[in-house]
Parts: sequence; structure tokens; C-alpha cells
Amino acid sequence: MRFEGENREDCDLYLSVLAIDSAGAMSVIFPHQWTASAESTVLPAQQTLSIPNRDRDRFRLVTQPPLGTTEILIVASTKPMVDALKGLQAIANECGFRDCPIPVTDPKIVIEILLADP
Repeated sequence: MRFEGENREDCDLYLSVLAIDSAGAMSVIFPHQWTASAESTVLPAQQTLSIPNRDRDRFRLVTQPPLGTTEILIVASTKPMVDALKGLQAIANECGFRDCPIPVTDPKIVIEILLADP
């Protein structure tokens, strides 16, 4: 599977993309390069983002149990979400992830991190 998002705005957008499966398990699928700067989360104006990017990413999104509906939550901002990225990087670092989506054991923490960034 692959997701594509298009920024039809006249300004850049900074994104985070979360997947929530039918059992309620959450994964952060973008950003997924946990050593990168906040600029890695930008979707430039009038550009398209593919997740995963076949030319760059080393992971694939595949369907797997539990069967059912998966929800995708996209958080977008016109300002860099620097604090949110630092929080997500800390979670990825604790789990030993470097450049792939991270599973989230406590979704509430991730939502709070994303919504707290100014």
C-alpha cells in the first residue's frame, strides 16, 4: 500500500501521519526518518508526498491482521512542529527505530505531543 497527499495550498505544510488499525493500535508512519530535522516533515506548496516513497524509503506498508478498517489521521501545520518531532524522535529512540514507522504503545502520549506544539 502507498498513501499520497497533495498540498494544494500556497504555503508549505508540516505533517505527521498516524495509522490506527481496527484493534486500536497506532503507528506513526510519517515522519519516519527519526534522525532528521523538522524540515523532513515539510510538504512544499503544490507538491505531492508519497508514503512510502519507492525511491527513498526502506519499508513497505502491507495489510495484515487484524482485519477491518484502518484510519489515517493527518496532522498538518503551517509552522514546523519542532517539539512534536523531538517527542516522536524520543519514542523512536527508545524503541530502537531509525528510519521506519514506529508502533505506539500509548496513543494518548503521541496525540498530546502533536497537539501541544504551537
